[in-house]
Amino acid sequence: MDYCIINNSTYDGDYSLGSTYAGYDYYSGSSGVIFYSSGETRWCLATNLGDPCVQFGAYGSTSLFPDLNITVMYDGICVTTTTTTNPCSTFDYEAIFDCYVQVTPTITPTPSITPTVTPTPSSTEICGGKSMVLLLNKFTPTPTGTPTPTPSATPEITRPCNFSGQVIFNSISETIQCSNSKRFKDCFTGILYYTTDMVLVSGSTSPKEGYVYNATINGVNYCVIFDGLFENISGVDVITLTNEVGPYNLGSCLECTPVDPSPILECLIINSECGSVSVNPSQFINGKLSYTWSFPYPISQQYIYNIYWDNINDRWNATETTTNILGAYLEIDSELPIGTSLQWVGVLGSYPSVSCLSPLLGFNTTLLSVPCPTLTPSPTPTPSPTPCVAYTYNVTNTSPAKVSVQYTSCVTNSPNSISIPKNTSTTLCSSTFPTTNNTQNVTISITPYVC
Repeated sequence: MDYCIINNSTYDGDYSLGSTYAGYDYYSGSSGVIFYSSGETRWCLATNLGDPCVQFGAYGSTSLFPDLNITVMYDGICVTTTTTTNPCSTFDYEAIFDCYVQVTPTITPTPSITPTVTPTPSSTEICGGKSMVLLLNKFTPTPTGTPTPTPSATPEITRPCNFSGQVIFNSISETIQCSNSKRFKDCFTGILYYTTDMVLVSGSTSPKEGYVYNATINGVNYCVIFDGLFENISGVDVITLTNEVGPYNLGSCLECTPVDPSPILECLIINSECGSVSVNPSQFINGKLSYTWSFPYPISQQYIYNIYWDNINDRWNATETTTNILGAYLEIDSELPIGTSLQWVGVLGSYPSVSCLSPLLGFNTTLLSVPCPTLTPSPTPTPSPTPCVAYTYNVTNTSPAKVSVQYTSCVTNSPNSISIPKNTSTTLCSSTFPTTNNTQNVTISITPYVC
């Protein structure tokens, strides 16, 4: 299938089917491509695959084919309009009717009492052999008489309806919005943003063309230049202007600094095989909030985990911070990293640091919509001996020889050692995580059961 891009001098022309990109067909033209952006979940027109959109369709599009606005694109190849010539523009009336008749003045005789017989003038061929015969017929239809009805008296109609009271008319008190789009350009990247919504500076005054403003666009802060109004683009960006910096031609872009918004205090709930934790947001990373936590499970308490926005790959990354190992990622361009176990994608990593981030074992994130609750401190009880708690561990020896594993028993409250034959699995009860010198051939995993 072919598509035609119109109303854009840079990208106008025919676009034909190329190959596939991000699981969708894309279409190439002489100066750009039409492709589906999985990060923005919409069809885009740009110079190269993966570039920011210059023209785009609706957010959240599930269409398998480009759905840009019909004022920008239509199906098929571009139709070139040719100018037709009026066939009558060269019609030469003089060439057809070139018989010019010279009007000869006629001498009017002086009237007298006795009428003078005027001689009949002889005919002269003034058109040089050309003649015309006209035949006119006049038809006068005979009207058919219509009988005139006898007029009858119209009875007076009595209407037994009597209304009284007040009438209230509601006037329109809302601001009427025009259908054109306002265009804003990023001071530093040149990316264009469009909106059909009413945009006011601090909610009160209209922006001035050619001026620089601090703006929040789709939840992220930018420094932008107001480029004016455009009729042929339907903008869908959510734009809020906070303050005016100054004229663009006086270097106001250099005086503008995007300000990160105040943190959103919704509580992120992180679920995993290693337990569930409630985490408040921390610092902004790449324009979006990040989250840092550790799981309550004994095996994971020694690791610190982090979720942050990766603006290079357009996704949320969940990593173990000590080794910076990626355990899972969420390919949704959202304000907060909310995803099910099916939406988070697991990445193979070293055991045991990223096993807590495995979606196959239940890793997912939800939102509490309010700040995380603060635990009320309880009175400190009189210290008492801490009971020894032993967890069950599964130990597997995959080597061709016997290996030794060290653990701690609650019975002796001292280190113990056990030899595990080759290619054999066993279960240990230990109050500490078992260790071995042969880590490449021994797999140790904790279970949720207490011995």
